Amino acid sequence: MGDTKNSSNATTPTKTERSDIVLLGIADQRLARIANELRDSGVGEVAVGPGAVGAATDLVLFTVSVADGTQPLFLEHLAALDGQVVARAAVLLFNPPGNPVGDHEIIELVRVETLETLRRYEISDLRPGDVVSYPAADFVARVRALLDGSRHDHHVRKPVRLTTTEPPAKSAVPSFAGVPLNYAVTMLEELGMKAVVLADPDFGLVNTCYPPVAEQIPAAGVVVPKGTSVGLLVAAPDTSEPPECALPKLTRAQVDARVAELKAQPGVR
Repeated sequence: MGDTKNSSNATTPTKTERSDIVLLGIADQRLARIANELRDSGVGEVAVGPGAVGAATDLVLFTVSVADGTQPLFLEHLAALDGQVVARAAVLLFNPPGNPVGDHEIIELVRVETLETLRRYEISDLRPGDVVSYPAADFVARVRALLDGSRHDHHVRKPVRLTTTEPPAKSAVPSFAGVPLNYAVTMLEELGMKAVVLADPDFGLVNTCYPPVAEQIPAAGVVVPKGTSVGLLVAAPDTSEPPECALPKLTRAQVDARVAELKAQPGVR
């Protein structure tokens, strides 16, 4: 492999140059710090994004923020690898240094969700050692160990949905207390319901994209028709340090009016 010590070459390899390590799954700018640390350690050449993956790639680090879970960009990057062979794969759990997630249950949920997502793309049989965290004192050593390990040659394939199952005409609303917002939204979509996100400053201020649900309307266990809107009340975005994604910014009056609309929906018992 050619000498690509220059950082611009490392992040945008040419058609004939590929890197030892490729980071993907979240926005490039959030991966820059990780990539630079790996380059400085001398562990190998490092690139960012699915376009850098090729036959000479030794390790792909599928990166997910523990504050947000797997996002559309993660799935886009996975889909871009359709038909390729990944020699070694690992999950990189990125805990934002400025606002780290300390709840181990949430971190475990993200880990399990990420492994299940990779499994659907036929990146399976990942072992406990194939999940690494950042930042961590042993991060570089863990990556070196992954590179020294045996190849697995994962043949990436997009999942094929053979049949679609219509959600039932009526369903009980699940309990979302403490559940990260993105998981709650996905669960409602699978049940044929609509998520209405209400960022309420009464529940505090956050600088994360997907804070835990603090309250919901209708309440858990209420049976509602398909298509019903379910309000998910979460903390409001901190304007002094806003999150990268856009939580709705609502006034007290707007929150109260929307809550009243949700409670007045027909068919809710």
